Amino acid sequence: MYRALVSSSIFVLAACHASSDAATPQTTSPASAPEAVFYVGTSVTTSPDESNTFGPPKTVAVRRTIDPQRRRIDELVVQSKRTIPTTLTWESGTEHAIFRATDDSASFTGTLTFDGKAWAWDAWTYDITMADGSGRIRGTGTRSPNGMETDKTFADPSGAPRARIKDHLRRVDAAAFEEARAKLLALP
Repeated sequence: MYRALVSSSIFVLAACHASSDAATPQTTSPASAPEAVFYVGTSVTTSPDESNTFGPPKTVAVRRTIDPQRRRIDELVVQSKRTIPTTLTWESGTEHAIFRATDDSASFTGTLTFDGKAWAWDAWTYDITMADGSGRIRGTGTRSPNGMETDKTFADPSGAPRARIKDHLRRVDAAAFEEARAKLLALP
């Protein structure tokens, strides 16, 4: 039950811009144009202590459009036979940027708090509440020029951990994303 809930309800990755030239910082100037960044990798859901795996690793493809001018990140997360549009909107903060997160079906709400230089963040935390009252997801993420890693825990309403979700994604070009997307959406 928890595997299905967690894998279908949230896959907010939340890494921000990673320029192909890692030394080029991003700014929040009004001239900053939206930019798409692509990732493909796996998501693994286990028991909280990782002693039991809840199914095989799932392939995931993500297109993230980063829009500093609108202070927003739009994600299209593609899993087996489905897409999950997700929106992150910068609410407040400078050193620690707080983004409000939700998906198009409003299956969750919450915040992601990013640390570091604006639009070049390399670490963040999750605090997500499931809309159906089933629990919360809390965790961390890190980004490098080559990809990102996340480690999240799903806890039931009493706060008891029920599942752990680890995502391992590598940065890819648009063609590799489209290829993975097509394969995922065509699965039986």
